[in-house]
Amino acid sequence: MPFRGTASGGLAMEMFQVRYVLAAAKILNFTKAATDCNVSQPALTKAVKTLEDELGAPLFHREGKRILLSEFGRSILPHLQQIMQEAHATRTLADNFRLLNQVPIRLGVMSTIGHVKLA
Repeated sequence: MPFRGTASGGLAMEMFQVRYVLAAAKILNFTKAATDCNVSQPALTKAVKTLEDELGAPLFHREGKRILLSEFGRSILPHLQQIMQEAHATRTLADNFRLLNQVPIRLGVMSTIGHVKLA
C-alpha cells in the first residue's frame, strides 16, 4: 500500500480520525465505538480506513464484528493518545487565555499622581 500524504508531503490526519481510532482500540468493536463517538458505524469505519490508507498500514485486524489492534496499531496507539492529550491541553490553554482576556483590569491611582496621563 503506497504512502498517501498531502501535496506538501505531510500526513493528512484529522482529530476525529484519532478520536475514532482511540475509541475503537478501547472498545474493540466498531459499532460500539461509533455509538460512543456519536457517529454512524459506516462513518467511523470509513474514517479509520482512510487513516489506515494514509498511514500505509492497517491499525486493526477485522474478525467479523470483532476487531483487534494490529502490531502497527499497538505501536502507534501511544502516539495517538499523546496527540489527543496535547489537543486537550491546547484547548484548555486557549480557553484559559480567552478567559484571562475577558477579565477587567482595575487600576488604582493615588491622587498625587492622578493628574499625570497614564499610557
